[in-house]
Amino acid sequence: MKHERLLLSGLIIMLAVLINRPVQAQQGQAAKPTIYRLDTKKSKLLWTAPKNRHNGFILFTSGNLSNVTDGWPTTGAFNINMTSMRSTSETTAAETKKVDGKLKSDEFFL
Repeated sequence: MKHERLLLSGLIIMLAVLINRPVQAQQGQAAKPTIYRLDTKKSKLLWTAPKNRHNGFILFTSGNLSNVTDGWPTTGAFNINMTSMRSTSETTAAETKKVDGKLKSDEFFL
């Protein structure tokens, strides 16, 4: 159940990022489909937890979109590194460390 919630949370976040993050196009030969690769050095998955008034980011390890039909990609895959999840809403280093510790705890995504 924990992994299902984690997967669902990740998918929701990825959909939000698809709308707002840049991708790099890699043009293939005529026989190959166009593949858009995510620039992982410039892209972050931004998150917000309104109930607790926290926000932050998670880093991607890879991502791509392909099978472009009528200007829209129909296939895609993204990988995120959940251990890179960080809070950016705290005002002190101690508060940030505390929140980041909670984010990485086993109970967080239960």
